[in-house]
Amino acid sequence: MAEPRLDVDRILEIAAQEFAQHGFERMSMRTLAEKCSATAAALYYHFSSKEALYDEVCNRIFDAIADRIGRELKSARNAEERLERIISVLFDAWNDSTLLLLTQRDAINVRVSPGKSFSPPLYRQLFGLSQTLQAQYFGDEIDDALSFAFCSMVFGYCSHLVYSQRESGESWEAHCQRRKGDLLAVCRTLLHNHDRR
Repeated sequence: MAEPRLDVDRILEIAAQEFAQHGFERMSMRTLAEKCSATAAALYYHFSSKEALYDEVCNRIFDAIADRIGRELKSARNAEERLERIISVLFDAWNDSTLLLLTQRDAINVRVSPGKSFSPPLYRQLFGLSQTLQAQYFGDEIDDALSFAFCSMVFGYCSHLVYSQRESGESWEAHCQRRKGDLLAVCRTLLHNHDRR
């Protein structure tokens, strides 16, 4: 007899929180099933393995980010606006504590469980965006060193936003806006200094 249909969106949402909190190795499918009011067998009916569930969780999160970036870039009028919108989307995304923890856990997973990482597709996407921006700024041959520096900086700023110091009496929203401005200024300097080499 077939297992009943589960609310897959809810499972993926709860699974993201569990992976973020415990990491891949320590996340329990049995505990997840209990939190989803399901059986472990029902989970395995819909997801063939914990690896398959992890892939689906990560793909869902970053597909949503990629879709939003794509929508934002379509309406941007020039390279400067594209840069601003990419950074804005990423800052907003990393405001989600689950995503922040998941990416930090993933960095650990690369060392502990090679092959169980969603970072490579994310990095490839960011590198592609960086290369597109560089071509739009300068119209020259793509430089891998600049792409690496740009992507690492953007990813690092966004993922460490929560740790940066707030000014006295500064709201979280104002803090994010100030840090976005800081990152944009550094990105512009990096891009323009590279052009003068």
